[in-house]
Amino acid sequence: MIGDVKKERLTLRSGAKVADLVCVTGDIGKSSAGLSLLIKKKKGYVKPHLEPKARLKESQIISRFANAMIDVSDGLASEVRHICDMSKKGAVIFKEKIPISGHTKEAGKILRKDPTDFALYGGEDFELVFTISEKNLKKLKKQFKNFSVVGKILPKSKGIHLLERGKKLKLGSGYDHFKSNIKEYYK
Repeated sequence: MIGDVKKERLTLRSGAKVADLVCVTGDIGKSSAGLSLLIKKKKGYVKPHLEPKARLKESQIISRFANAMIDVSDGLASEVRHICDMSKKGAVIFKEKIPISGHTKEAGKILRKDPTDFALYGGEDFELVFTISEKNLKKLKKQFKNFSVVGKILPKSKGIHLLERGKKLKLGSGYDHFKSNIKEYYK
Protein backbone atom coordinates (compact mmCIF):
# COMPACT_ATOMS: atom_id res chain seq x y z
CA MET A 1 0.00 0.00 0.00
CA ILE A 2 1.33 3.46 -0.90
CA GLY A 3 -0.02 6.72 0.40
CA ASP A 4 0.57 9.90 2.33
CA VAL A 5 0.54 10.24 6.09
CA LYS A 6 0.88 13.17 8.44
CA LYS A 7 4.18 12.95 10.30
CA GLU A 8 2.44 12.97 13.70
CA ARG A 9 0.36 9.93 12.63
CA LEU A 10 3.32 7.91 11.35
CA THR A 11 3.93 4.85 13.53
CA LEU A 12 7.06 2.94 12.60
CA ARG A 13 8.18 -0.55 13.53
CA SER A 14 11.23 0.98 15.19
CA GLY A 15 9.56 2.89 18.02
CA ALA A 16 9.04 0.17 20.66
CA LYS A 17 10.26 1.07 24.15
CA VAL A 18 11.23 -1.17 27.07
CA ALA A 19 8.14 -1.87 29.25
CA ASP A 20 5.72 -1.21 26.36
CA LEU A 21 2.88 -3.69 26.19
CA VAL A 22 2.58 -5.79 23.02
CA CYS A 23 -1.01 -5.80 21.75
CA VAL A 24 -2.90 -7.31 18.83
CA THR A 25 -6.26 -6.31 17.36
CA GLY A 26 -9.08 -8.83 16.91
CA ASP A 27 -8.14 -12.49 16.96
CA ILE A 28 -5.37 -14.01 14.91
CA GLY A 29 -4.67 -17.28 13.14
CA LYS A 30 -8.02 -17.46 11.37
CA SER A 31 -6.68 -16.88 7.85
CA SER A 32 -3.91 -19.45 8.24
CA ALA A 33 -6.40 -21.93 9.70
CA GLY A 34 -8.72 -21.33 6.73
CA LEU A 35 -5.92 -21.84 4.22
CA SER A 36 -4.88 -25.05 5.96
CA LEU A 37 -8.45 -26.33 5.72
CA LEU A 38 -8.58 -25.46 2.00
CA ILE A 39 -5.24 -27.15 1.26
CA LYS A 40 -6.27 -30.29 3.15
CA LYS A 41 -9.70 -30.21 1.46
CA LYS A 42 -11.46 -30.15 4.83
CA LYS A 43 -14.70 -28.38 5.63
CA GLY A 44 -14.56 -25.43 7.98
CA TYR A 45 -14.57 -21.67 8.30
CA VAL A 46 -12.43 -20.25 5.46
CA LYS A 47 -13.98 -16.80 4.96
CA PRO A 48 -11.21 -14.87 6.80
CA HIS A 49 -8.67 -16.31 4.36
CA LEU A 50 -10.76 -15.63 1.26
CA GLU A 51 -12.01 -12.19 2.36
CA PRO A 52 -9.41 -10.52 4.62
CA LYS A 53 -10.23 -7.13 6.08
CA ALA A 54 -7.52 -4.54 6.62
CA ARG A 55 -7.76 -2.58 9.88
CA LEU A 56 -7.42 0.90 8.34
CA LYS A 57 -9.75 2.81 10.66
CA GLU A 58 -8.33 1.03 13.68
CA SER A 59 -4.77 1.88 12.62
CA GLN A 60 -5.67 5.57 12.52
CA ILE A 61 -6.94 5.45 16.10
CA ILE A 62 -4.09 3.29 17.41
CA SER A 63 -1.42 5.42 15.71
CA ARG A 64 -2.23 8.30 18.07
CA PHE A 65 -1.12 6.21 21.05
CA ALA A 66 1.24 3.42 19.89
CA ASN A 67 5.03 3.54 19.81
CA ALA A 68 5.41 0.87 17.10
CA MET A 69 2.96 -0.95 14.81
CA ILE A 70 2.84 -3.51 11.98
CA ASP A 71 0.13 -5.63 10.36
CA VAL A 72 0.03 -9.39 10.90
CA SER A 73 0.82 -10.58 7.39
CA ASP A 74 3.38 -13.24 8.35
CA GLY A 75 2.21 -14.41 11.78
CA LEU A 76 2.55 -12.89 15.23
CA ALA A 77 6.03 -14.36 15.83
CA SER A 78 7.44 -12.80 12.66
CA GLU A 79 5.86 -9.40 13.29
CA VAL A 80 7.05 -9.22 16.90
CA ARG A 81 10.55 -10.07 15.62
CA HIS A 82 10.33 -7.27 13.05
CA ILE A 83 9.36 -4.75 15.73
CA CYS A 84 12.10 -5.98 18.07
CA ASP A 85 14.77 -6.02 15.35
CA MET A 86 13.89 -2.52 14.13
CA SER A 87 13.58 -1.15 17.70
CA LYS A 88 16.64 -3.02 18.99
CA LYS A 89 14.59 -4.58 21.80
CA GLY A 90 13.55 -7.98 23.14
CA ALA A 91 10.07 -9.25 24.00
CA VAL A 92 8.07 -11.87 25.81
CA ILE A 93 4.78 -13.13 24.38
CA PHE A 94 2.33 -14.90 26.70
CA LYS A 95 0.90 -17.86 24.77
CA GLU A 96 -2.28 -18.03 26.86
CA LYS A 97 -3.07 -14.37 26.07
CA ILE A 98 -3.04 -14.77 22.27
CA PRO A 99 -6.65 -14.25 21.06
CA ILE A 100 -7.82 -17.34 19.16
CA SER A 101 -11.38 -17.57 17.78
CA GLY A 102 -13.65 -20.57 18.20
CA HIS A 103 -13.41 -21.20 14.43
CA THR A 104 -9.61 -21.32 14.64
CA LYS A 105 -9.77 -23.70 17.60
CA GLU A 106 -12.17 -25.91 15.64
CA ALA A 107 -9.77 -25.93 12.65
CA GLY A 108 -7.01 -26.98 15.05
CA LYS A 109 -9.11 -29.97 16.15
CA ILE A 110 -9.94 -30.94 12.56
CA LEU A 111 -6.30 -30.65 11.46
CA ARG A 112 -4.81 -31.98 14.73
CA LYS A 113 -2.74 -28.85 15.14
CA ASP A 114 -2.25 -26.43 18.03
CA PRO A 115 -4.48 -23.47 17.03
CA THR A 116 -1.97 -21.04 18.53
CA ASP A 117 0.49 -22.13 15.83
CA PHE A 118 -1.83 -20.62 13.21
CA ALA A 119 -1.57 -17.29 15.05
CA LEU A 120 2.16 -17.41 15.73
CA TYR A 121 3.46 -18.84 12.47
CA GLY A 122 0.72 -18.43 9.85
CA GLY A 123 -0.26 -15.12 8.39
CA GLU A 124 -2.55 -13.05 6.20
CA ASP A 125 -4.74 -11.97 9.11
CA PHE A 126 -4.16 -8.23 8.55
CA GLU A 127 -4.80 -7.58 12.21
CA LEU A 128 -2.40 -5.13 13.85
CA VAL A 129 0.41 -5.73 16.32
CA PHE A 130 1.43 -2.64 18.24
CA THR A 131 3.39 -1.60 21.30
CA ILE A 132 2.05 0.96 23.73
CA SER A 133 2.89 2.39 27.15
CA GLU A 134 0.57 1.51 30.04
CA LYS A 135 -0.37 5.20 30.29
CA ASN A 136 -1.43 5.36 26.64
CA LEU A 137 -3.18 1.98 26.90
CA LYS A 138 -5.73 3.55 29.24
CA LYS A 139 -6.29 6.40 26.77
CA LEU A 140 -6.67 4.00 23.83
CA LYS A 141 -9.24 1.88 25.69
CA LYS A 142 -11.53 4.93 25.83
CA GLN A 143 -11.66 4.98 22.00
CA PHE A 144 -11.05 1.39 20.91
CA LYS A 145 -11.48 -1.88 22.78
CA ASN A 146 -11.09 -4.73 20.26
CA PHE A 147 -7.52 -5.66 21.12
CA SER A 148 -5.63 -7.90 23.55
CA VAL A 149 -2.41 -7.41 25.48
CA VAL A 150 -0.25 -10.43 24.55
CA GLY A 151 3.21 -9.50 25.75
CA LYS A 152 5.78 -6.97 26.85
CA ILE A 153 8.84 -5.30 25.34
CA LEU A 154 12.11 -6.09 27.12
CA PRO A 155 15.73 -4.95 26.80
CA LYS A 156 17.43 -6.51 23.76
CA SER A 157 19.70 -8.55 26.06
CA LYS A 158 16.66 -10.53 27.30
CA GLY A 159 15.94 -11.88 23.80
CA ILE A 160 12.59 -12.71 22.21
CA HIS A 161 10.64 -15.61 23.67
CA LEU A 162 7.28 -17.20 24.27
CA LEU A 163 6.06 -17.91 27.79
CA GLU A 164 3.73 -20.90 28.15
CA ARG A 165 2.45 -21.67 31.66
CA GLY A 166 5.59 -20.16 33.16
CA LYS A 167 7.96 -22.03 30.83
CA LYS A 168 10.22 -19.93 28.60
CA LEU A 169 10.27 -21.21 25.00
CA LYS A 170 12.05 -20.01 21.89
CA LEU A 171 9.79 -17.89 19.68
CA GLY A 172 10.30 -19.18 16.15
CA SER A 173 9.83 -17.24 12.94
CA GLY A 174 6.61 -16.82 11.02
CA TYR A 175 5.80 -17.52 7.40
CA ASP A 176 8.09 -15.86 4.84
CA HIS A 177 6.34 -15.14 1.53
CA PHE A 178 9.62 -14.97 -0.36
CA LYS A 179 11.35 -18.06 1.05
CA SER A 180 8.59 -20.52 1.87
CA ASN A 181 6.96 -23.28 -0.12
CA ILE A 182 3.33 -22.84 0.91
CA LYS A 183 2.39 -26.53 0.57
CA GLU A 184 5.34 -27.57 2.76
CA TYR A 185 4.47 -24.91 5.32
CA TYR A 186 0.87 -26.06 5.67
CA LYS A 187 1.54 -29.84 5.70
